[in-house]
Amino acid sequence: MSLTFLTIEEVSAMLRLSRDTVYRLAQSGELPGKKIGRAWRFVAEEIESFAARGFSDGEHAKQVRAEYEAREHVLETTIRTQHDELLKINQQLQAEIAERHQAENYLKTVFESVGDGLVVADERHRIVLFNKAAEAICGTGATELEPEAWPEAYGFYLSDGRTPCPAIELPLVRAVLGERVDHAELIIRNAFLPEPVWVACRATPIIDDHGGLRGGVMVFHNITARKRAEEEFRISEQRLQNLLDCLPQMARTMALDCRQQMSEVTTAVL
Repeated sequence: MSLTFLTIEEVSAMLRLSRDTVYRLAQSGELPGKKIGRAWRFVAEEIESFAARGFSDGEHAKQVRAEYEAREHVLETTIRTQHDELLKINQQLQAEIAERHQAENYLKTVFESVGDGLVVADERHRIVLFNKAAEAICGTGATELEPEAWPEAYGFYLSDGRTPCPAIELPLVRAVLGERVDHAELIIRNAFLPEPVWVACRATPIIDDHGGLRGGVMVFHNITARKRAEEEFRISEQRLQNLLDCLPQMARTMALDCRQQMSEVTTAVL
């Protein structure tokens, strides 16, 4: 028995489908056919059998729509689930952010309440905290200048009061570089202060959980009154020592005066 072959246009007319629909069905294998070269060929008997099932554009559209709706439902469900998960994650993040802000505000309040000056710098020597006590002692607040400019900006001097403190010797700079400073004394003299201020400093590095340097913190307080008292005591002690050093000579002088006076009295009596 010889077979009758149909073109895609003939199948389109027979099934009352568009040419594109026939092409898609043939490509997907739903419609029996064979591609010869660049053209599709269909066996008439197979197409008739296919048509006997009552397939039409409308039914194909229903099938496509059903598949689309099924995919859409799955997509909507997935999107809804992901949205709910993202909403939950966002709520958790907002709660964590609120807790963090609350903790930061609490720490800031504590830092501002400390009577000593408190300055914190990160690993790049950027000042991230400069409390009110530090401002009162230094006469000015935090600066965005590089550490090399700090001695001039704040007027840091060594204990002789004349030699500017090198930046590398500043306690905070040393702490950021990993050194612990248990005690250091500096003099602050600048245009913002009515008179020079003596300060005692201590500084320590900030180390994270992995042992990495995260910056440094310096605590300092005004010791000007103590230094003045020490200077007054030193002067008084020096005066006393000078007096003690002069006592032998004064005693000899007084003894000579007494002997001379007694000699004069004796001569007068005789």
